[in-house]
Amino acid sequence: RADPIGSPVYPEPPDGVSEIEESYRDVHDNLYMASEPERREDFRRAIESIERHRRPLPRLVEGQALAPFVHAMMDVSDGIATDLRRLARRSGVQLHVDLDALPMHDDTPPIARALGLAPGVLAATGGEDYELVMALAAADVERCGIPLTVIGRVAEGPASVRFTGEGANDALRGWDHLT
Repeated sequence: RADPIGSPVYPEPPDGVSEIEESYRDVHDNLYMASEPERREDFRRAIESIERHRRPLPRLVEGQALAPFVHAMMDVSDGIATDLRRLARRSGVQLHVDLDALPMHDDTPPIARALGLAPGVLAATGGEDYELVMALAAADVERCGIPLTVIGRVAEGPASVRFTGEGANDALRGWDHLT
């Protein structure tokens, strides 16, 4: 379902599942991303990408399965570089993200190189992913039953995002609707 201007409208959580906070204060967690590289690449393919953009598929099943385990979770729709800034600001923590660890399809590196970018930079700033990023304890990863990729960690420090890996620049940003 979508609102009149085409933005996705998400259903209320089912009975027994509470809403997940987009902020928290546990500095012992790692950062993970629930992402299937094929989903990211499908979006980049011309015809399929248009349909996916017009009718995004929120990761509701995965989100519900992860809910009992995560300390914070949000969808990535404006690029992980931007969305993680929101998470860091709301939580008052510093997030360390390895650009080289971000999930991406095998075709992404050559596309990034053709654009003069490091692959992780393209993955972090692209947007329209409709994937999930979350913070949870390493001990809960196997128990949650969802394939996850560790992309970084949570640390004490000023609310910010620090990038490592090829092309790392702490000023990286994804989509900003106000610019």
